[in-house]
Amino acid sequence: MGETGPGDLLELRGLVGSRPLFAVGAGVLLEDAEGRLLLQRRSDDGLLGLPGGTAEPGETLPGCAARELAEETGWHLDPERLRPLATLSGPEFYFRYPNGDQVYYVSTLYRGKLADCSGGGSGDAETLELCWVEVSELTDPQLSGPVTRAGAHLLGARLPWPPAQPAPEGGETYSLSLRPLIGQRGLFAPGATAVLRSPSGKVLLQRRSDGGFGLPGGYCALGERLDLAAQRELREETGLSGGELRFLELQVGPRYWHRYPGGDLVYHANGLFAGRWPDERVPTPADHKSRSFGWFSREEWTGLPLSPLVRDALELAEGR
Repeated sequence: MGETGPGDLLELRGLVGSRPLFAVGAGVLLEDAEGRLLLQRRSDDGLLGLPGGTAEPGETLPGCAARELAEETGWHLDPERLRPLATLSGPEFYFRYPNGDQVYYVSTLYRGKLADCSGGGSGDAETLELCWVEVSELTDPQLSGPVTRAGAHLLGARLPWPPAQPAPEGGETYSLSLRPLIGQRGLFAPGATAVLRSPSGKVLLQRRSDGGFGLPGGYCALGERLDLAAQRELREETGLSGGELRFLELQVGPRYWHRYPGGDLVYHANGLFAGRWPDERVPTPADHKSRSFGWFSREEWTGLPLSPLVRDALELAEGR
């Protein structure tokens, strides 16, 4: 997993230095016919890592995974052949590169199969060599970064889950703290929303203070786990807590860009969660962002002015 890729991120580094940034992207757990895992020996630290990296603005996560796999290994897979295995976030996924740059990964791992690898692969400048390895034989000192460790753990390697790192100071004001340095440039902003469904099938929507309709949710603090952000935002905006929220998908792509009235551009990376609620009591708005709440049937919400992110979220959560 590497940070290099989109010009936007490289440009941001020139403006903010080595301070921690969110790195939204994807990694690939590619296995051959014998079940061996493909790893790359990285040129920056000499250790083994998964093919993967940060998403380019306007790129979907499956597209990012397929592009990074091709660039770093020479093997091309259709994004449709990649299956999401897990989405990683939180203080366990802090990483400091050998050059001092710091990131908190928000990364979806995809699993793929390569039936014939006899032709060999060829990596880019980030790759010293490509290795097919038995997952059961991997040891922690061999591996580069927490995303690779987590991927190997998920495939059954006898490795511990990456340990959590201390939260950074000022992480709760991530976007606000960067704007004086980066101006109105595009910024990947991870966040989380919750689709709550009542026994009758209605969903809870907020009438925002700007007049639009949305889901309970908001941005992550730097290093905050997506599920904890969803629970926190739900509690802060509605006063509701205690329900189980199930992760559905990390929404990333060109449909989810937003330019605020002041000109700031945000590339949303939305962790979508869904949950059941036992009744249709209408919450009282608990913060300044919400004007009111209501429960809406599908027939009702389809006619509302919704952003592409909210409309796609409601469609994805339908029946799940």
